[in-house]
Amino acid sequence: MSARERIRAVADRGYCRRRWIDRALPQPGSPPTERAEAIYVACGLAVFQSDLAAATDLVEEGRILDTGESDPMVHAFVAAADGWAALAGGDLDRARTYLEDAVDTFGKNHALSEWVSALVILGWTYQSSGQTSRARVNYEQALSITESHGESMHRSYALWSMGIVVWLEGDRDRAAHHLEQGLQLVRLSDDPLMPSAILQAMAWVSDDREPRRAAVMMGAADALYLAVDRASILFPNVLVYGEQSERNLRRELGARAFEAAYREGRSLDFEAAIAFALGERSNKRTAAARAPTDLTKREHQVAELVAEGLTNKAIAARLVLSRRTVDGHVAHVLTKLGFTSRAQIAAWVVEQEHASGTTADL
Repeated sequence: MSARERIRAVADRGYCRRRWIDRALPQPGSPPTERAEAIYVACGLAVFQSDLAAATDLVEEGRILDTGESDPMVHAFVAAADGWAALAGGDLDRARTYLEDAVDTFGKNHALSEWVSALVILGWTYQSSGQTSRARVNYEQALSITESHGESMHRSYALWSMGIVVWLEGDRDRAAHHLEQGLQLVRLSDDPLMPSAILQAMAWVSDDREPRRAAVMMGAADALYLAVDRASILFPNVLVYGEQSERNLRRELGARAFEAAYREGRSLDFEAAIAFALGERSNKRTAAARAPTDLTKREHQVAELVAEGLTNKAIAARLVLSRRTVDGHVAHVLTKLGFTSRAQIAAWVVEQEHASGTTADL
């Protein structure tokens, strides 16, 4: 496998750790274009992991390669890396200058993957400065290119970006449509970074319409981020949206209901989280449809204490029962309700309380 093939293999796993990319970097003395491409990919990963110092060092190395007589692609890769690092550092004017240059050069040289990637990053640069209409133009161009070539990975990034920008412009229905399309595309991917970003955005879009569903998706998104060692969110300026959405959900649902829904989302695996977000039906009854009469009085009591966050040992002490007896009750509750986690029990209890009108806003 060539150095370029190695770097591409690593780049395709966009959530990889920096040390992996460092091992794949071609050594000094390699062809300039190959080295520039590796620097560009490594810079992007450094930005993803909030390592701005490393990104800056890589850009400086790239500038040495970018001579007036070099391959135009060397210049494009270095300009894209420079723009990406500038965006991460908050220098939006510099980011726009270099990214526009990279977009133009990649396009002229028919480097489709790099062209689309640069278009999306340039869109985020405009979006970060409040120019949503110019951002949308970039995303539309990226979507047009990927659709005409049947490409899916970069298309999912563009759909995620487009979903957020049209949401910011007030079109929630269109935003939800773009995000659902993106989630469908990444379904077969083994990269949890993009699905988690899309799930998070779907939570923001639906927080005032379907607050409980939004809280579950927020929990599922965070669980996927944990699966990649808490890789940083793709663009730091979106953090404010998540923080505002969580405040909205806590206010709308109440602390206890929010935490229960969030824990339910955290308990979902990759496929279950995507199925939930896409509203796909399960062969099992939903949690809301499972009647409390499925449980004995004691099992219902144990379920309520599980929802309070008590361990089996603490429940045993509260009810003056043996630990083994409580273990059995919890196992029966899980079996009868068709659940696999305590978080699902907690969410079910809160739903039952909502249904009976007894939920307190804590």
